Amino acid sequence: MSLASTRLTIVTALASLLLSGCASYPEETKTNYGPGKVDVVTRQYVCYTDAQIIDGKRTLVNLCGRSHSGFSFDDQPQIWAGIGNLMPAKFQLSDAIQGAKVRINDHFGFLKCDPLQQASSDAARETFCKLTLNDQVIVSAQVIFEPLSDTRMPEQPSGIFSLIDALKRP
Repeated sequence: MSLASTRLTIVTALASLLLSGCASYPEETKTNYGPGKVDVVTRQYVCYTDAQIIDGKRTLVNLCGRSHSGFSFDDQPQIWAGIGNLMPAKFQLSDAIQGAKVRINDHFGFLKCDPLQQASSDAARETFCKLTLNDQVIVSAQVIFEPLSDTRMPEQPSGIFSLIDALKRP
């Protein structure tokens, strides 16, 4: 019995080693996708991601927009900026317009947004933001806050509610 168990373990290990090479993707090398567009339609945050070489490694950098700041008294829009899968730093739009330091690995970048523009009272509000590191732009995007985006909820339920809805279906 122990010989069969050992044989099964060896076969499983060899199979996983062989298949792991087939299932992996080559590492991406493309960088600098150029300026992006962040179109905020609901109360959720929306991001644009670009890739740059930082400290010799390809690094994904996010620039996000959100139409409201949650429980703050101003309830003004927010700009989020940061590295890849980490939770990005959040800034009130007024702070981002003045300029703010953003931690990027072991360095500090500088987030700067243009003043908010709105053509008419029922038009979208727009700004252009960029995050620089050592005077090199690492991510930039036009951020558009659609009218009523601070009150509009997402159309699709998310998280546990979508699971409950799926379980209720026949």
